[in-house]
Amino acid sequence: MFHARTAPHYHVLVWVVLTCFFIADRVLKFIALEKLPDGGIFLLRNQTLGLIIEKNQGIAFSFPLPQFAIGGIVLVVVGYLISVMLRAFRHHEYVVVWGSGLMIVGAVANAFDRIRFGHVIDFIRLTRWPTFNLADVYIIFGVSILIGFYLFKKKFYARPTAHGNDRRN
Repeated sequence: MFHARTAPHYHVLVWVVLTCFFIADRVLKFIALEKLPDGGIFLLRNQTLGLIIEKNQGIAFSFPLPQFAIGGIVLVVVGYLISVMLRAFRHHEYVVVWGSGLMIVGAVANAFDRIRFGHVIDFIRLTRWPTFNLADVYIIFGVSILIGFYLFKKKFYARPTAHGNDRRN
């Protein structure tokens, strides 16, 4: 029986979907830069829950670091995540493939901003702090997926596969 998860085309599907996520981030940032007024658009008067352009020159949660240090950290992390993703493909751990893939897309999308603008474009605000973008959402979802997978890995592998073999080894 044909299963999309075991087909060689699944690798292509993963990269096509991740590329679409990258494009969605780029498009939303472009729209935000072109269409948002200087003061932003807010649903509440206290400037929470809305859209406003902020230039994030730091790394996670706007933590200040020199740009060369951020670039080095991003390069090492993305390289490591690519190795995790490739290993996950070999071991058929598709949850890890998607989690690491989302983190890669988020990191690369923000790195693209740093190269192009010298900072990351953040535009979504739910509270006074932090303001974030779609790439940040990808990173958070990717991290959450990986944490969930590794927390429950033994339980996941204790289930037999369709062929009856136990995947705990």
